[in-house]
Amino acid sequence: RGVGNAVPTPSLASLRTALTAAERLAGALGGTLRVHATGSRRWRVQMGMPMPAVAPQRPGRVLLVDEDPQAARACSALLSALGWEPVHAPHALAGLTELAAGRFDLVLVDLDLSGIDGLALIGLLPARNVSAPVLAMHRQPATDLRGRVRAAGGAGILPKPVTADTLRRALQQAGVA
Repeated sequence: RGVGNAVPTPSLASLRTALTAAERLAGALGGTLRVHATGSRRWRVQMGMPMPAVAPQRPGRVLLVDEDPQAARACSALLSALGWEPVHAPHALAGLTELAAGRFDLVLVDLDLSGIDGLALIGLLPARNVSAPVLAMHRQPATDLRGRVRAAGGAGILPKPVTADTLRRALQQAGVA
């Protein structure tokens, strides 16, 4: 059938030895090795090996709840530059809708939202089984604000306007950098 050098047929004993070694190696790696007879002197060898989990190319999805479209665009650009996949929600109800529809690895909430304010939104998240770290964004963080954010379930504060440095520090503080 083939052209080129003929390969000598191995002995039955050497085949058994090689297959036993391959089966042990496959088993040690969490896999399997099976040999099936397919007809007259023909065999099929099947090997199954578990595939390792592949790390995502991006750190993850981040929900950004901010009603200021320019600030949201700027923050989204910074998040994207750091490898995050930002999803913008312009108000608290849109944020709750996004959280119900998908999984997020981080949530950023502006505290100055109309309607349901950011602190109230942060307080609602644990009851909605949100396990992602939540960072509160605010233009003028008061000294007692950090404690109120933590009491509501937040991981920290991200000062506005958001810069690359303040974002990196806040991500490290939240344990997602």
